[in-house]
Amino acid sequence: MKKELVSAQESPIDQLHQESSEWLSELAFWRDEVAFFYHLIKTHSKPLADLKPSIKDQETKKQLLHFSTSTIDQLEMEVVAHEKFLDKLLLKALPEDHLYRYRHAVLEKKFKENEVFFRALKKAVFTMVVGHPSDLSHA
Repeated sequence: MKKELVSAQESPIDQLHQESSEWLSELAFWRDEVAFFYHLIKTHSKPLADLKPSIKDQETKKQLLHFSTSTIDQLEMEVVAHEKFLDKLLLKALPEDHLYRYRHAVLEKKFKENEVFFRALKKAVFTMVVGHPSDLSHA
């Protein structure tokens, strides 16, 4: 986190605002991806109608649901609140922006961690649907 904190401390406020805007855009895209993954799971899962889904498949679905209904919503609320704080900071022309910068660094770290988690979750969805991500080219 030290790298993010230094970056947030040294970057101009308008650059931090741009990053926050990009996070909101990325979160909206993640929502679309999750909807696509639900559809993919529903329409392209291996035909195992008679068998119970594996524990791993059940856990992947559970994580996808939690990510879409909790994680994305929570991150979005935090980023929106962060941006509202910036608006107040700029309207009052307060020179003390250290709290905003610190919060930005915390959000940046959180966003990156969730980005890594979501990447792994997407791989798990592909594995569930086709058996192995490299099998997608043969599907």
